[in-house]
Amino acid sequence: MTEYPSLSIVIPTLNAENDLERCLTAIDSQDYPSDRIEVLVLDGGSTDATREVAEAHGCRVSVDNDPSHRGTRLGTGDARMALGVTLARNEIVAFIMSDNWMPDDHWLEQMVRPLADDQEIVGSFTLRYRYRPEGSLLERYFALFGVGDPVAFYLNKRDRISWAEDTLPYHGDIDDRGAYYHVRFAADGLPPIGCNGSLIRRELLLQSNMTPDRFGHSDTVQDLVDLGHNAFAVVKNDITHAYQGSMFNEIRKRLLYFRLFGEEGAPRRHRMVDWRRPADVRGVALYLLYALTFVKPTWDAACGFRRQCDVAWFLHPFFCFCMTFAYGYAVTLRAAHRVQRARSRQ
Repeated sequence: MTEYPSLSIVIPTLNAENDLERCLTAIDSQDYPSDRIEVLVLDGGSTDATREVAEAHGCRVSVDNDPSHRGTRLGTGDARMALGVTLARNEIVAFIMSDNWMPDDHWLEQMVRPLADDQEIVGSFTLRYRYRPEGSLLERYFALFGVGDPVAFYLNKRDRISWAEDTLPYHGDIDDRGAYYHVRFAADGLPPIGCNGSLIRRELLLQSNMTPDRFGHSDTVQDLVDLGHNAFAVVKNDITHAYQGSMFNEIRKRLLYFRLFGEEGAPRRHRMVDWRRPADVRGVALYLLYALTFVKPTWDAACGFRRQCDVAWFLHPFFCFCMTFAYGYAVTLRAAHRVQRARSRQ
């Protein structure tokens, strides 16, 4: 790469002092010209030393202390990512979460190279999440399956591939270019990409729905693909997504996002399940069958275990079962609210 594009690394945070220290240390160690990088930390009002850690590493820090934003879309990491794009000064925006760790010193150069070599490429993201045997049980499970939601896994809308497969599941034209796959995504069936180590050209991001109350990383990529900017690089490397929470906390987080990004708010452009799409309807029906019988998830876990010996694979059938009832509860609650609102209008 003869000329290094300038990068703005956007990191949304909230009480992330321990993870952020390791995240920023990995960024500092990259063999990428430091004068071509700026790091923006968008904090949601941390009460720990998150801001002090960011400032010690020379980051630009923006803090949202507005209490009215808590529990709303304006209080999410996605809203802070939108703010980061508007504050960014450089050509390419890299969305790095505070619990994302670059696994080696060449990571940034590998991720940027496809965008530097091919102006048609809109953005890049990693092929997999890094598998760390020392990681928490849930971190290993998410990394092994390449997704944080089993519904997305069975709809072939996972953002990374699993460690049990060797081919890309994405809809669209795929060309193997050695260090990365050139993927021209179809607008129909787009995976939820755009965070956890994703790089996108800033000038194109600004063409999407960029207001904080409408920004979602997968919605934004959907906007770009709908506009015809559909060529992405899937780089043959990985990124650590360290996860320390419990399964209960993960389910609760997904239900919160289901509410915040549901139909009551600004309409989503990217939907994990599009009921107008026959493939999604069939996929949900099959998922329910799989989750409630345990057979297919257990088989998939066993196949994965043969490739990478780790008991974390076997969280899969239980997580499928739990998410089925969690989403069922959320859908029922939403339907009840709609009926209540309709009656109140009469």
